[in-house]
Amino acid sequence: MLTVPVEVRHQVAQELSQKPSGQLDPAAPLLVMHGSCPLCGQSAVSFRDELSVKEYRISGLCQSCQDSVFGADGEAIEVATDPEQFSELEDVQH
Repeated sequence: MLTVPVEVRHQVAQELSQKPSGQLDPAAPLLVMHGSCPLCGQSAVSFRDELSVKEYRISGLCQSCQDSVFGADGEAIEVATDPEQFSELEDVQH
């Protein structure tokens, strides 16, 4: 496991505060600064690999939330590509 230093957490928090997601949720940068995930609130200081640390630097997400969003251990996540799967969204757009 790789551990993110405090200085990196502070940098990520500052960058997150300038992104739309950080502006929509002002608590998110504070959570990241204190080593917590902005999505689930759990610890976000240890990561499986460099790719996970790279994603943390973008989003502040902990390893568990990254695994939920992107898949764990390289497993593929099914992505909807069939336009029929989005038909219910057409009503919202019109």
